[in-house]
Amino acid sequence: TAKQTGGRSASGGRGGSTFSRAVRQVSVAAGVSVLALAPLASCRAALDLCADGCASAGETSQASVNATDGAGGRDAAGGSPSEAAGNGGAPAICETNDDCADDLICNGDEQCEDNLCVPGTPLTCDAGTSCSEGDPQEPCGFATPSPWLILLGSETIWGLPTAELGKRQLLELGWRKSDGLLVGMNAVTFSANGQHAFVEYLAEDFGQTFLELSFGKGVPKSARPVANLPTWGQYSALEFSPDGRRVLLFDYDLGGYSLDLSGARATVAQLDARIDWGDEVAFCSDNRTWLRVGIRATLYAEASGQPMAVDLEHKDDYDVELSPDGRVIWLGGESQRLVACGPAAQSEALGVHAERAEFSPDSRFLLLTSEEGPAKLLSVTESLTTTEVWSGSGVLDWHWSEGAGSLLLHWGSEDASSYGYVSLSQEQPALVTLALDGAASILSCGREACLARGPAQDDSAGPLVLQALQANAEPVVLGDDSTTAEVVLADFERNRLLLQRTTAQGNELTLSDFAGAPERRLFDWPSGKITVERATDDSGFYIRVKDNVEFSNYWVTIPREANDEATLLPLDVLAYFGTFQPWR
Repeated sequence: TAKQTGGRSASGGRGGSTFSRAVRQVSVAAGVSVLALAPLASCRAALDLCADGCASAGETSQASVNATDGAGGRDAAGGSPSEAAGNGGAPAICETNDDCADDLICNGDEQCEDNLCVPGTPLTCDAGTSCSEGDPQEPCGFATPSPWLILLGSETIWGLPTAELGKRQLLELGWRKSDGLLVGMNAVTFSANGQHAFVEYLAEDFGQTFLELSFGKGVPKSARPVANLPTWGQYSALEFSPDGRRVLLFDYDLGGYSLDLSGARATVAQLDARIDWGDEVAFCSDNRTWLRVGIRATLYAEASGQPMAVDLEHKDDYDVELSPDGRVIWLGGESQRLVACGPAAQSEALGVHAERAEFSPDSRFLLLTSEEGPAKLLSVTESLTTTEVWSGSGVLDWHWSEGAGSLLLHWGSEDASSYGYVSLSQEQPALVTLALDGAASILSCGREACLARGPAQDDSAGPLVLQALQANAEPVVLGDDSTTAEVVLADFERNRLLLQRTTAQGNELTLSDFAGAPERRLFDWPSGKITVERATDDSGFYIRVKDNVEFSNYWVTIPREANDEATLLPLDVLAYFGTFQPWR
């Protein structure tokens, strides 16, 4: 059982939508820890760094300065011309503050008083951060980089890097008044690189506004409204460019906005473009061109700051697919073709007809299927050239393995069906039939195996089954009582399963592996629905329990060794959602 620490703190499958978004929701809160200041009386001239014990104030050691061979305006002996008179320990003689400056941030600004240099007051860093000279724009940073856990309450945004959880209280990163059920913080969307986030705030009369957060190595500034963006509107979903430096946002009444994130704050430019309710927007890989799918499919390429529309002459929004890498568009319907996602919009006719299509996660393959007709798997090059990899018929469903190493296919009819896979790493891929019962349901697939729920038995759920993607491999039932387990997380990369069960006492969350090792109980709770999200640095799990209208939040560290215990930390804030900053 996870031990509770003291202290407070605040999948595969075909889908069916044109685009899928991971809307990241977040929140945060603020705490302060103050660095001890080195006694000024013990310091000689500020330029003679740390020879007298000033290192605790964040200054550089004399040895490290000497090693720089005079970097930062010093000579090889660690001194500057204005310091010559201070070699015996006396303060340097000066006329202006510039005579005393050592161009370092962490030890403060040196002053010239009565023609003598006086050391500055060392910079104080808050919330467990410490000062370093590497980044003059953000000198205070966390010693151990880690993704932020962001929690969202109706009025407050809280957060803390995962490496700091359990060491200090959650930091408050933003607050805004909420005086109604439908007023308050609602959602957070992160850029793919994790450097920017926008918090959606529901305003009165069903309007919206957005607060922005920017993340670096330290504590972000408090969330603030996006300048020059209307504070009340009925907005579309935010769409980030692949490089995370731009955002598209549309007000259904006033038009569109382009947000530039290259500076410290977002700068907003209004666009001469609109979208309608139900339309979807996605960036191309060039970060400047974007695709609108609605009544018509249209590419918008920016010219002189405004988007120029390129009509793709395609009227059906349900048969348009954009590859995950934002490079290629599939247009279905009567005349099917591939289009380069970019201002040139060159296209190639496919010469085949399909009712459904999906790109592989790595965008190298395109699967085309019909309800009961033929199916084709094509490889797609950057020049839009296609090569048939496999063809068949009667495909019911499919799942791409992690990294798109294989494609799992379910084919046949509702009365009789089979499972098989196509290995995409082979020079001549072929469909290999698996022993897995066609009545089983796939939960998720890794690079070498898939996790399935076996057919129901006597009106009860079927067992959990692991099916290796290998010829002649037999499915393996995981555990004697896996029919009572609900899979919360299947981590194929680390051979790990997170399972939930209902017990006589309530509910429990356990950690196991695909080899059927004894389960380790991480967490138990009497009642309510549980939500679990894995930290993006794989250091632990965020757990939220909803019991009626009450929410409880926890952080659980992941045991690294067989005999290690999990550590359970209650996050003592009234948050109703939490998630992790993207992390690379």
